[in-house]
Amino acid sequence: MPEGQLDEHGRAGVIAKVTRRSSDAENGPWPRDPSRIWVIPTEAPESHWGGRGQITPLAAILARLTGYDTEQAGELAAQRIAASWAEREQCSIPVGQS
Repeated sequence: MPEGQLDEHGRAGVIAKVTRRSSDAENGPWPRDPSRIWVIPTEAPESHWGGRGQITPLAAILARLTGYDTEQAGELAAQRIAASWAEREQCSIPVGQS
């Protein structure tokens, strides 16, 4: 998914839904055990995501939410990406520490 699309709460929702849907899809002889299912939501950095044969920046995706106000979409994308980076910084363990 594009970087900045989901915060921690959003990623938790994706993980829960994919876990449920994976269990549903098995519909097999195994008991429903969410501990067997691992979900790793991966964010693609800005400009490393595309569709229709071209790079699609987050602002272009968010433009639909802003009524195609490109300035507002650009600001929203910048805020979301900055929040994503800040969250990642908070989770980082400095090299040499554990």
